[in-house]
Amino acid sequence: MASITQGAARHHPSRRRPMTRPHHRAAVAAGISLLCAGLLHPALAAGRKGLSVGMTMTSAEYADRFERYPGLIDSVRVFSAGAPPAWTDSRILQLKAQGIVPFISHKTYDPNAFKAWLLAMPADLPMVYLAHCHECEADMPASTYVEHQRSYWNVVQALPASIRQRVKYGPIQTKQWTENYGRSYATYDPGIGDFWGVDAYVNTWGLVYPDASTWLSQIRAYATGGRPKWLPELGVICMPDDADDSARAAWIESVAAILEADRSFKLVLWWDTLGTPGGEVDGVGTVRNFRLSEKYTTAGGTVPVKPSKQAWRRFMRRNAP
Repeated sequence: MASITQGAARHHPSRRRPMTRPHHRAAVAAGISLLCAGLLHPALAAGRKGLSVGMTMTSAEYADRFERYPGLIDSVRVFSAGAPPAWTDSRILQLKAQGIVPFISHKTYDPNAFKAWLLAMPADLPMVYLAHCHECEADMPASTYVEHQRSYWNVVQALPASIRQRVKYGPIQTKQWTENYGRSYATYDPGIGDFWGVDAYVNTWGLVYPDASTWLSQIRAYATGGRPKWLPELGVICMPDDADDSARAAWIESVAAILEADRSFKLVLWWDTLGTPGGEVDGVGTVRNFRLSEKYTTAGGTVPVKPSKQAWRRFMRRNAP
């Protein structure tokens, strides 16, 4: 599981056609109106077609990523361990200014407060993606999780059209928690949402890049009832024996090709920052560094690498609006 507060990252040891049909026409019309009014960034004006590709980093890393991938980042996760962040939160404002969709995840369950927060959504924010209690399988029984997700979905569905057309909400499950232990995605899937999400990381302790097709097979096979599939977090470290990062870059290219060919996937975001320290792994230690531009060394530092960030940049460019 991964989450970021204002300046810190956390990861458990162990994302383009987001517009759905019920609100597509209204959202496009609203986008045109906002563009004409000078409120909508040009990158958000095309109805968000095809595959949405972005990344997530700490707010301290925003400036670096904006400079490194100018105009290419579609969406960035914004995390809160409690209630949703204020609409004036600096992260939301920075992303909006760059034409990047904030993908907000929060943990505290309070449907009434969630409703009030959504009703106060600024009129000049073109789009927001939302998830409540992402990666919560280990935190509560499935029945409780499903109940909470459906309650929040009811809030979203009841929003005024002027707000509803600018909101995408859905559940986010965990690949490692589910697949590492032979569990089924169906157990925690509430069956609702504008999307069905899975945070997907390669097991660091395996010390290999798995075959991309096999690694994605269970997610690809899962029947979502027509909901688009999103990978809000995707990540793998540069493995110890991958001296120049070329093997990780090749793995990224393989995953990208599958996601581009499989039209059920509509969003993928790379986890481009540190994760929570995990168990000791030979050649890795306890650090989990998913940054595309770095390879961690057990001597306690990092070395810069280029192939993976170049592969992800190509992926973003191919799918840019």
